[in-house]
Amino acid sequence: MEKKLQTLIFPDNEKVQRQWGIYYRGNRCVQGKDDVKLYIPAFEVIDFSTFFNGFSYRKWKTYTNLGALHLYIEMKGNFDVELVGYDYHGIQPERHSYATFHYELDKKENVCIAFPDECKEQMVAFEIHPYADCELYGGYYTGEYLESDVREVELALATTTCFKEEYIIHNMELLKHEILESDDEISRHFYIHVVDNGRTLEPEKYNCDRLTVHPNKNVGGSGGFARGMIESLHQEPKATHVLLMDDDVIILPESLKRTYTLLTLLKPEHQGKFIAGAMLAMEDMCVMHEDLGIVRADGEVCPVHRDLNVTELVNCLKLEEKRPKVRNEFGAWWYCCMPREAIGKNGLPLPIFIRSDDLEYGLRCHPGFITMNGICLWHMGFTNKFNPAIDLYQVYRNMLVIQATSGVCQGIDFMAWIKRLYKQMMLEFNYGSVELLLRALEDYMRGPEFLMEDHGEAILKENRKLVETLVPIEKFEDERFKDIDIHMDRVYDPGIRSRITHWIYRITYNGHRFWPERKLKDKPEVIGYDWSYQPGKQALRKYLLIVNPLQQTIGLRTIDRNKFRKLQKRFKHDLREYYQKKDQLSKTYADAYTIFTSEEFWKRYLEI
Repeated sequence: MEKKLQTLIFPDNEKVQRQWGIYYRGNRCVQGKDDVKLYIPAFEVIDFSTFFNGFSYRKWKTYTNLGALHLYIEMKGNFDVELVGYDYHGIQPERHSYATFHYELDKKENVCIAFPDECKEQMVAFEIHPYADCELYGGYYTGEYLESDVREVELALATTTCFKEEYIIHNMELLKHEILESDDEISRHFYIHVVDNGRTLEPEKYNCDRLTVHPNKNVGGSGGFARGMIESLHQEPKATHVLLMDDDVIILPESLKRTYTLLTLLKPEHQGKFIAGAMLAMEDMCVMHEDLGIVRADGEVCPVHRDLNVTELVNCLKLEEKRPKVRNEFGAWWYCCMPREAIGKNGLPLPIFIRSDDLEYGLRCHPGFITMNGICLWHMGFTNKFNPAIDLYQVYRNMLVIQATSGVCQGIDFMAWIKRLYKQMMLEFNYGSVELLLRALEDYMRGPEFLMEDHGEAILKENRKLVETLVPIEKFEDERFKDIDIHMDRVYDPGIRSRITHWIYRITYNGHRFWPERKLKDKPEVIGYDWSYQPGKQALRKYLLIVNPLQQTIGLRTIDRNKFRKLQKRFKHDLREYYQKKDQLSKTYADAYTIFTSEEFWKRYLEI
């Protein structure tokens, strides 16, 4: 039997048309205003070995029993179609030309071209070589399978939203039109659960067959996705797979269709794997920020592939390379699809409100992940999202909880990270962030009983009060510093220290002790507002100007020895308590694991 595996897609709005290299390679083609066909000028070669329209041949052969592969294209004009394949072995792409076919079509026609059986490259695709102006209306790839290769799939999309109406309403309407109301097979096997933590959507306005809005307590991402999992597992028909997706994203319906098709065809040995969708950056739509994440042995969380420009063929082929299964890899929940059996076996997420819930779940399940070029979405990047209330308190409290509860990330010393960040933030006079780190440690030491009650929203509100406020640079009115030059391209320069300044900086904790205040420099230095550490600039000064160059905002920090002494005393007390209670805390959290991840707990927690 012949199965449609992948549909050609073209840019459908002006913003993505400016990034046409994700869809096709060559000079930009004119597109019809009322449809998405491409007008290809004479003698202009257009190459479809791209992130969206190349076919991940080796992965389809690995994960499914793919037989013969065919290309169908609907075109008009005088042109050649050349079938090509690409491999990458770490130096440069190797191109293989399989065959060339000539067509002279006076009207729009659908042509079918078979790829040769001896294909073995990572990616296969095609090129159009026009001899006159041509029109390409669309196309798709199909594969031959036995009926026994195909299984029934009920795919449930669970997305959590909170005051993001602009995104979620558009995405609901898009999915209704492009999937639920389509003639594609997926339309009969797809269900949408929108978990509304903000309770701003009117369910009766959006609910329809196979789409339900669930008003929910504001229990963060972990609680919202737990609700989505529960609803998916109890819908009729019951979901075989649950796809978790962020709300503030630009969705590509074709990615969902490819995910569904892949699920129906997976070989038995791959059916327990999770499918992870890549995140492309909204700010630069041709840059892939991440496909999978990994927790390194030192505790650093980083992408497997970072910031690749996917208009470049070599980067598309890097994503096609076979990866060894890694112990500490995970798929972020902006797009992560899992089988219901994994939820039944491993339970629901931990109640940690926001941050690291997807990391913990991926490490807990350890399923192995499938990624595929073209299965993705666009999401706002994280470059401009540093928020100490989340990136310090939530992350480090949660990592301690995760390590103790689930038993993952053993051997990683997260307290060493907290100590290092505590010192860095103190040296930068960032006392609010220091207190957030201390709150993270203190709330962890309250034990699992504290997490069993819903404090998430209240904690976040309180923690936000400790986040310093930056104002637009043009509105910064402190007369003492009006003559300071701010060069945006030099904000993150490390600066220079003499050896004696370096020694005094360390001994005095950057002027907080053993050093006369009158000897601190009055003239401030400009430093970055986020994770950067710039001792050469900030050494032995009374004031620091902190700048966010992306948002063009600024704030002022002033050394405060009284705050330093109080926070130091508190930190030493917390450390003593932590090391005294460490083993007992780990045991009590581990004992609470089965409670935290049970449906019974979550239904009580969510009040459903």
